[in-house]
Amino acid sequence: MRAGPGLLGAAAAWAQGPVTLKVSSEVGIHTEAWKTDLPALEKATGLKVDLTQFPFQKYREMLMLDYTGGTPSYDVSYVSYGWYRSLVNGGYLEPFDSFDLKALNLDDIPNMSLYPEKGKIYFVPT
Repeated sequence: MRAGPGLLGAAAAWAQGPVTLKVSSEVGIHTEAWKTDLPALEKATGLKVDLTQFPFQKYREMLMLDYTGGTPSYDVSYVSYGWYRSLVNGGYLEPFDSFDLKALNLDDIPNMSLYPEKGKIYFVPT
């Protein structure tokens, strides 16, 4: 998943009331699993998650059009590992530097060592 500039704004707005997090993904078994967990996440955090899914064949094209437009439409997007480095190198992904990740034990995330790029974390495997 990538965190976009919208996520920073959502975090700031969260302190002021209910927040809707816009998430995009390809259609797939992983997002079907997310859908079963979303009600519990929303209840536990107070977040509202608006998940939009796209057919795999069109998803990368949609992401690239969205990113190159300069203002991504989604706060968080699922990105295939195969696309990850080209998106980082193109400047389309926002590093997690702005977030306090102390509460997140990165050692608990399988294969996390595969994801830092240029000494920064841009991506958290799902």
